[in-house]
Amino acid sequence: MADGLLSCSIAIVAMVAALLRVAVPSFQGQAPHPDGDRYLCQLGWDAVVPTNRSAPRYWDFALFEWSHNGLAPTYPCTPYPSSEVWLLKALQWFSSTVSSKPGTLDFHWLVLTNAVLVGVLVGLFAYAATGMALWARVLLSAVIFGVLSDPIFASYAAGPMGEYVGLVGIALLAVGVVFYSSNGRRMLGTILVGIGGLLMITSKVQAITLLIPLAAFLLVVPLERRGKAAPVKPEDRVWSRAIRFVGRRLVGAVLVAVFAVGGGWMLANNPKEFQQINPWELISVGVLGHSSTPAQDVKEMGFPESMAKYAGKTAGDENSIMFTPEWKQYASLMNYGTVATFLLHHPDRVWPLIDTGASDFFAARPSYLGAFEPGRGEAQANSLSLLALAGSGVTGFFSFAFAGVIAFGGAILGVRRSQRGTPSRGFANAALLMASFTVVQFGTAIFGEAIENSKHLVFAVLASALVIPFVVSSFALRADDNALPPERPVPEHPQPERPEVEDPEESQVRPLHAADLP
Repeated sequence: MADGLLSCSIAIVAMVAALLRVAVPSFQGQAPHPDGDRYLCQLGWDAVVPTNRSAPRYWDFALFEWSHNGLAPTYPCTPYPSSEVWLLKALQWFSSTVSSKPGTLDFHWLVLTNAVLVGVLVGLFAYAATGMALWARVLLSAVIFGVLSDPIFASYAAGPMGEYVGLVGIALLAVGVVFYSSNGRRMLGTILVGIGGLLMITSKVQAITLLIPLAAFLLVVPLERRGKAAPVKPEDRVWSRAIRFVGRRLVGAVLVAVFAVGGGWMLANNPKEFQQINPWELISVGVLGHSSTPAQDVKEMGFPESMAKYAGKTAGDENSIMFTPEWKQYASLMNYGTVATFLLHHPDRVWPLIDTGASDFFAARPSYLGAFEPGRGEAQANSLSLLALAGSGVTGFFSFAFAGVIAFGGAILGVRRSQRGTPSRGFANAALLMASFTVVQFGTAIFGEAIENSKHLVFAVLASALVIPFVVSSFALRADDNALPPERPVPEHPQPERPEVEDPEESQVRPLHAADLP
């Protein structure tokens, strides 16, 4: 009871602190990005525009209030498949109901809801850390609060971006894995992992690659049971263990199947335009942008040398290649196979890609997009970010690799020192999964598109920021606390039970005396 009360208290404090952080002295959020239109256009036939028409539409200021204008969109809708659309529809219904203005979207409500969610997640973290010293429990809860409420992540709640539901999904997964791996907490863990995994996988197409480490975890790590194991007979030991191995991972296999269906839906509905745009931008920006001989490179890839003029330019830049005959003429070469073949012949070209990506990884900052409403601050002004301060001055792939070795090393040591079914093992499992997420998303962002790394690496940045506090939590708990009891095999030659012999004195019938009568 005391542990639950403490966890609730920590959750309430974190909730209030998160609300103050995003709303005082004024609301903070992320400025709109052109990708947001691909989610908004799925809310109806007409255009959804900011209420403040005089403010810049993109990049500079956070625009919280939007509404349908009753006019057809200027550009045709190219919809992104994402669970973000479900969230936007819910927000539109709620905003319209509260304001009595149909077709309204007020992201102030989502920012406030996110602050409440941060408090809940911090409270769940504190509850999972039951058994830890009080000071360590409070301190680590404060660290988790600092990560989840950091404007690098929390600002996404202020706009229509698919990254937001993905970030929520990763946070739910991180906490959920601790419960999923701990004895007696499997139901809560299954719910958190199920919701978090589905939100993450269906947030953006780039998040589908995270299914690889998540599936590996769910198929390897068993869902912990409650109570003691049943005895195992020697003649049934192999079959019993095989059945138990499969049975304890059945829930994980079902979750993987559900996530795979969600990922398949994402791929099936991914706009065909971007199946060409993304590889081309990896070529034009990622490869040619760092090349001293772009004309020679495009010729080797099969393009005419004249296309070297697009080196370093995205598909959305002025005088884009998308509006030239070459876009259709050489579409068959604009794929990841072309890039892979070129990099295999020129492995030295991989280094600029990963080194630039690693530098962008440490340069994550809220000012990538605006943080304040018009009139509340300068365009693209910075809000306080402790993570941005921690990453300032750190650059290059060697720094990224060094941090990765520490993260994976700490997580693996945490797994090895702890016993299965303990919260200590749960925190170590979560740290190992988050470290895997970091590496997979780093590779996905760098070799998937190689542009806008500040946005595309945000999943990796959040996962990496959660690794160290989870590793520390694992070591701060006893390695055998709440451990599962080992299976109890039945002896090969069980001793026959000896029949109980009654005491002859007790078995004799005592004669009835007059004193016994009523």
